[in-house]
Amino acid sequence: MADLVAGLDAGFLLTETSTMPWHVLGILILDPSTAPEPLTVSSVRRLIAARLDDIEAFHKVVSPGPLGLWPRWSDGEVDLDWHVQAADLPADADVADLERYAARLAEQPLDRSRPLWEVHVAEHLPDGQVAVIAKMHHALADGVTAIGILAGLLDLEALPPGPATIDLPPPQPPTPPTLSDVPALVLKAGWSAGRAGVRAAERGLRAGRHSFGFMSARTSGHARLTHRRQVALGAMSVDDIKSAKAAYGVTFNDIVLAAITGAARGWLEADHQLPSHALLASVPVSIRSADGDEPLRSRNQVSAIFVSLPVQVDDVAERVRLIGDDTARSKALHEEAGVTTLGDLAAVAPWRMLSALWRAAWWTGAMGKLPPAANLIVSSVPGPTVPLYLGGARLVGLHPIGPLVEGVPLNFTAVSLEHEVDIGVLSCPDLFPDVTDLAQRLPHALDEIIARAPEVAR
Repeated sequence: MADLVAGLDAGFLLTETSTMPWHVLGILILDPSTAPEPLTVSSVRRLIAARLDDIEAFHKVVSPGPLGLWPRWSDGEVDLDWHVQAADLPADADVADLERYAARLAEQPLDRSRPLWEVHVAEHLPDGQVAVIAKMHHALADGVTAIGILAGLLDLEALPPGPATIDLPPPQPPTPPTLSDVPALVLKAGWSAGRAGVRAAERGLRAGRHSFGFMSARTSGHARLTHRRQVALGAMSVDDIKSAKAAYGVTFNDIVLAAITGAARGWLEADHQLPSHALLASVPVSIRSADGDEPLRSRNQVSAIFVSLPVQVDDVAERVRLIGDDTARSKALHEEAGVTTLGDLAAVAPWRMLSALWRAAWWTGAMGKLPPAANLIVSSVPGPTVPLYLGGARLVGLHPIGPLVEGVPLNFTAVSLEHEVDIGVLSCPDLFPDVTDLAQRLPHALDEIIARAPEVAR
């Protein structure tokens, strides 16, 4: 039983389709001028080979499990010549070429006959930089653990490929529920879900706003996903975000959300699609217990809150205030309803049956006809605050790329890296085109937030 895939991990494996692959990407931008030897496919293979035994997730292969009813993990053979490949980019590649290559990787499901990860090395980028693109199935890691896995490949000094020099705590292995656990978990999940529903209804009626997914705006971007993907990379200054945070009296993530709102408003205005009310963002949040008291039912320990992004509001300061208020309300609801509610439900959910229903809706095209639960996904993960190196090359950029969900064709994923917040934007270009322009609007939207900061706070 210990190696059965449980909870959200099973959901990610069983609901995957050809147009909704459940993998994540991390694009590491590296400056090889600090490296004692060139950073190449061969050196990255040597680095991973020296650390492979310590990265448990890199060995995991999924199989159908008992009677083919439930997936399970087993240890598989790692062929580094296959898992670590050279990116097929032109010799004079630029950032746009890298984005297109990452989009192709995002389109292609991982090979389930092998451990569910890949690494692609892109050399000869502008300014001599090298990109390492890591791709991993979401069933193996949530955002926090994915950063931890990447950290296992990084060093605090510019060292050549070799054994790990950063001591990381060993990952806590999941302990899927046994049959004796199920009745108590079902009762807990039912209670949590009922309480969450009551609290959401109460707060929705009191607030009189569409903050909880009941009335998200439908733009032309919402329809059935195709297999195609588009990637764009963006960045914002950590210092500027902190300055705006202090000026407006909101959180760091509120400013990130406000910058995304401003960028989306500008894009929608330019395309003559500005809606009359707010967009709704699904914002994943980590529920990983700091003290480790709760049993780990799956590798993914995440829940979500929903935040209204008031793109229809012209005043920048008012947009920031509304986002701060709505985020606070949504967090309070999440706490009242129980932060483990989603995990409790996922631990006992009949994923095989749910995946059959999901696929039926997918095959019939019903997904594109249902009202969207949200308009976009916005994830934010804290990253390293000190200089880090891969094979001696300094890490100067780290852009995460999250997945898309049926009905939600746009994903912003952000991670902080020393002095900047790096953002990866993913869309389905058949539903939400021109995502490059959207990413380029982010720093300008942040500048506008700072320029309109309340006078009293300056």
